[in-house]
Amino acid sequence: MYLPQDLPEAALTAAEEITLRDLLESPSHQAWLLSALGNAAKFSSDFKGAESHLDEYLQFKTHKVFAEVPYEQRMASFQATNTLIRNHKISSNNANG
Repeated sequence: MYLPQDLPEAALTAAEEITLRDLLESPSHQAWLLSALGNAAKFSSDFKGAESHLDEYLQFKTHKVFAEVPYEQRMASFQATNTLIRNHKISSNNANG
């Protein structure tokens, strides 16, 4: 499965001002980013067939970043994001009746 998406040029241009390091050092983004990197690594085989060898190389490089984060810190990030999602669902269900 490969889901190519054409993002607006304005979004891509704005993204050029942010680095992966910026996001990893951001308290409000760190857990979400580690969760995303972990999920991307876990499901990367589902995205084989990417039209670009550059994309495969990017997967390799992001997996390397993720692997450098201590296991305990990765698990804490997964737990934090899971808790936030679960609490949001509970609040949303309570608000809707």
